[in-house]
Amino acid sequence: MVIGLAEVVNAGDWRMYLRDQTHSSFNESEAQLNRENIQSVQAFWVFHSYASLAAAPTLNNGVLYFGDWNGYFHAVRASDGVELWNQFVGISAPPAQPYCQQAIGVSSQAFVIGNSIYVGGGDAALYALDKTSGAVIFRIPLADANDGAYLWSSIVASENALYLGVASLGDCPLVRGKVVRVDLNDPQDPKTRYLVSEGRFGGGLWTTPAIDEGTNTLYLTTGNGDEDPENGVFGGALLAVDASTLEPRAYFFLPRVEEEDDFDWGSSPTLFRTTNGQKMVGATGKDGILYALSRDDLSLVWKQTVAIACTCPQCGCGSLSTPAFDGVKLYLGSGIRDPNGSALGAVYAINPDAGDVVWEQDIPGTVIAPVTVANGLVYVSTTNGLVVFDSQTGEAVWTDGGYGLLYSQTIVQDGAIYNTYFDGTVVARQVVNAEPVGSSSSSRR
Repeated sequence: MVIGLAEVVNAGDWRMYLRDQTHSSFNESEAQLNRENIQSVQAFWVFHSYASLAAAPTLNNGVLYFGDWNGYFHAVRASDGVELWNQFVGISAPPAQPYCQQAIGVSSQAFVIGNSIYVGGGDAALYALDKTSGAVIFRIPLADANDGAYLWSSIVASENALYLGVASLGDCPLVRGKVVRVDLNDPQDPKTRYLVSEGRFGGGLWTTPAIDEGTNTLYLTTGNGDEDPENGVFGGALLAVDASTLEPRAYFFLPRVEEEDDFDWGSSPTLFRTTNGQKMVGATGKDGILYALSRDDLSLVWKQTVAIACTCPQCGCGSLSTPAFDGVKLYLGSGIRDPNGSALGAVYAINPDAGDVVWEQDIPGTVIAPVTVANGLVYVSTTNGLVVFDSQTGEAVWTDGGYGLLYSQTIVQDGAIYNTYFDGTVVARQVVNAEPVGSSSSSRR
């Protein structure tokens, strides 16, 4: 079996993190939800997982798949919110110190291929599950959770191989970061590329790789650590690596802030093009800057400040939001834009050619998650709920009323909006009196 783009991207599905291998977060097939009817959107079912949710659902053939922080992975029917099955896929090891990040389950978003679902478990292992029953097909340990390793990274696939990163649960302790390639013809023997040399720690890959299949190149953004490329040390780097061998081809280090040692990349990389066809890659940092680089050699083309800098984006600064690209503009969210203002976050539309701001809006919540673009609307998950903007003007056209904290991307497909709130609630919404996506509201464990 060879995984090609036709298999991975289906107009009626959302099969992976950030929708596709380039991380566009753009659903070009969505035609039902628009500016005229978005204000009529209401919930048509609600599901309670009874555990924190940090991963967005993956949608395939009418079923939503997602994991929770208790370590359970769920299959829920998209039409009515009925749970079809759940499967335990691990939880991280308790930290040695009580002040460290506490043990959690699944943060990785699943990837669907054929009749199999692949997800990074809470125990730092890759799981393959049967899509129909949830039965475990295989479990492959990628790191030792007892040492503090964790799979924040979601999965991306190309040419019959899966890719994801390994990082630390909460830098307490730091682990040796790495990128992993799993050949589905021989999944029990994954290929590994460490991002710091033996005996060092850092360079965690807690974001998700993007793939340029045309050049067989994987793009990565790494966490904090030393910079010593001659000795294979890539802390705080945007890396281009060979997708087959995982050998580095080019790198760009995030500029250092001398008084801080935890400034690293905040987002996964997004592949995009300028209007004249130049191939680019962009990502945001905890320093609050969106960097745009040439894909050829990772030279800096432009940069744009989108938030004040700090090392705690979840506190309301910097940016963890992976840019979306609809073929015309980049869209992304951030923390505080104006330190003298009252807004806790901001959302932007940016010209891909030079990085100039097309429009910007302050919002009451910080944006941690990637934004979603579909049919002229920008869906922004914030720590205060979901807000929808007109992609042309930047005008806010709908909000969920501050329903709850969102760490995960909004999924928009076939006239329906799906959100996994951090409190464990999954909400499906559609336009009132629209052709039913599912039955009346339901809630089931």
